[in-house]
Formats: sequence, C-alpha cells, structure tokens
Amino acid sequence: MAISLEQQALDIRAKMQSCHEDYTDDEIIADIECLATAIAHREFELAGVADRVRRAVAGFTAVPREKKVDEALEDKIDQVLVEFFQTTGKRKVLEAANHRGNIRARLKEGGTAEQAIAVIRAKHDEWWADPSMRKYVRPETLFNKTNFWKYVDELDPALKDDHGIGHYRDASE
Repeated sequence: MAISLEQQALDIRAKMQSCHEDYTDDEIIADIECLATAIAHREFELAGVADRVRRAVAGFTAVPREKKVDEALEDKIDQVLVEFFQTTGKRKVLEAANHRGNIRARLKEGGTAEQAIAVIRAKHDEWWADPSMRKYVRPETLFNKTNFWKYVDELDPALKDDHGIGHYRDASE
C-alpha cells in the first residue's frame, strides 16, 4: 500500500526535526524530490479526472427555461433604438443584442427611455459635425454604464430626477 502524500510530508518533517547525525542532507533532498514527484504524479492523476469530467459534461445539454420577458421594458428599448436609428441613420444597431443589453441595464438601473433618447440627441448634436467625434455616436459609447450617467448629468435639468441629479454612477460601483 502506498503511503499518502501527507504521511510522506510528516515523515520528512520528523526526520528533519529530529536532526539525527545519520540523516544526511542528501537523504533529505532525496526525500523531498520523492515527495515532489509524488505530488506531480497526483496532480497528473487529478488533471486526468478533471478532463474526464469535462468530456462527460461537454455532451450534456440543459433544457432551456422559458424566459419571462418584460414587454414594457422591451418596448422602451425598441423606442430608444428606433430613435437612435432615426437620429443617426445607422441601421446595424437595430439588430445587435449587446446594444439592447446595455440599454436594458441602464433602464433597470433607474434610467428612463426619455433620458436615453435625450442622450442620443444631445451627443448627436454635439459630436456629429466633428468627423473625429462622429464615430462615438454609437450605442456602445452612449449606453456604457459610466458614460451614460455622465451624459445624463449634462442634460437639461428637467430630465433629471427630483433631486436635480442624473443618477451618475461610477464604474467602480
């Protein structure tokens, strides 16, 4: 029967602690090398087990659950994307799922469709005439968590909340 790695480590430790004169440095080194080899072998065995588990799980497919769709939220997202298309003429944004995800996240954080539309219009008016800035009139810039709340803060006070702020949230939140 093989001695466990823990037992081997304890044996080496006991030998080193006892400091017997007959236990040479070469013997200590040999025991440590033996232990290192055993550890490496054990890690190899564990990696093999992990590979077998990965292969077994790879063939497994979960049955997707039906997602509940918040129709009102999706309508607001559609409204924002249509406004973006009408303002910029960029057609691809209507199809991109990640744009919908960014807008959905900002609305769930407390933003409104009106704020999102105001941000689109404000940044379009500010940046569209400048060819170096025009490229930033895009959903991934406008609805990025940090950027969106900064842009809302720049809006007309009527579009801010009851406390006069646009809900700015730092990226570290």
